[in-house]
Amino acid sequence: MGYNPMTINCQKYSGMSLIETMIAMVVFMVLALGITSAVIQSRQISQNNILRNTVYTASQGYLEQIKSLSLSEIRASIDDPDDVPLPTMSISSLDTGDVEIQDPIYLDGPSKSLSGQNDGSNFRELLIDLQPASDDSDLREVTMEVWFDVDIEEVGSRSHSYAITVRFEAYLRGRSQGRISGQIRGIRSDLNESASF
Repeated sequence: MGYNPMTINCQKYSGMSLIETMIAMVVFMVLALGITSAVIQSRQISQNNILRNTVYTASQGYLEQIKSLSLSEIRASIDDPDDVPLPTMSISSLDTGDVEIQDPIYLDGPSKSLSGQNDGSNFRELLIDLQPASDDSDLREVTMEVWFDVDIEEVGSRSHSYAITVRFEAYLRGRSQGRISGQIRGIRSDLNESASF
């Protein structure tokens, strides 16, 4: 038996066929899509938590400032809510001079019809983040529009105790689904004044 050039040399290759490669690519693509959607959803949840935390922190700041006001300042605002605001302060993150600025808030804030407009008496624009602009020369502000509504009521028969409710509604500028609303409550009581009666 000699060498016959007409004989086909059959060797078995241990590589992957085209069908096996395509199936592996489809499995990889499904896994990649699942991981990508999980990352996107995680980012959205994280951003919503930042927004919620920011607006709750601002509301808590107003509540604590109102609780620290004198009873005469609170009474004056209750007696004339349209003309006598509560003398609160806020922090301006963009001003380089005075960081604390006068930021009065009114009782019975904006009417429901003003929500969504930026001309309400208790409309605020909160800075969320500073991000690089597309041309990398300046920073772009990411802001949230917030409307506050403050209610103060006397607690029962106690003439020197007040229940304070700060309601809010907020929208992230440029996002239609970034709406956050809620309220926080607190009590302002002055035992010294109530003891004198």
